[in-house]
Amino acid sequence: PSRWSYTLSWRALDAARRILGSWAPLLARDDIDSWVSPELENLWYQSLREHGNYLKKYHHFQGNHLITEMNALLLLSKLLQDTPDALDWREYALSRLAKELDKQFFSDGMHRELSNHYHRIALEGFLLAAEIAPEDIVENSKWRAAWQALRDITQPNGYGPLNIDGDLEYNRMILDEYT
Repeated sequence: PSRWSYTLSWRALDAARRILGSWAPLLARDDIDSWVSPELENLWYQSLREHGNYLKKYHHFQGNHLITEMNALLLLSKLLQDTPDALDWREYALSRLAKELDKQFFSDGMHRELSNHYHRIALEGFLLAAEIAPEDIVENSKWRAAWQALRDITQPNGYGPLNIDGDLEYNRMILDEYT
């Protein structure tokens, strides 16, 4: 569409989730040529490019939806790296992700919501970007501070603090896996 759309087909978050959860795993398969005809492949790549251009232009302005949408755009730039828009998508997504990382976390690494839950959710949202572009995300001082803050607030039993209702979550697993 040439403007914002909230239909199921073009709502930005749904478009992003389609890329992240369905299309990217299919494109990564080694046997894709054996079950996708050239005609379908052409239509699929055309649709992927349309999704990329849409996400770049019509995305959320902030928050976890923006992170998901920019992760999809960043992943698309990697999957379609030979297309003319790929570098532009990558640079745009990384720029927005860096700004969002800066908005979501204080300089000491704590999430602005001051909640263990939101701290984890935000960090988990940036994990895909950190895998695709570690030099842009992992090297960010806010990223490192946020992980350190999560380690610091985690109790010896592995749980984070219960600072809002329903916030008691096990942090040890994510800390063990990603730090």
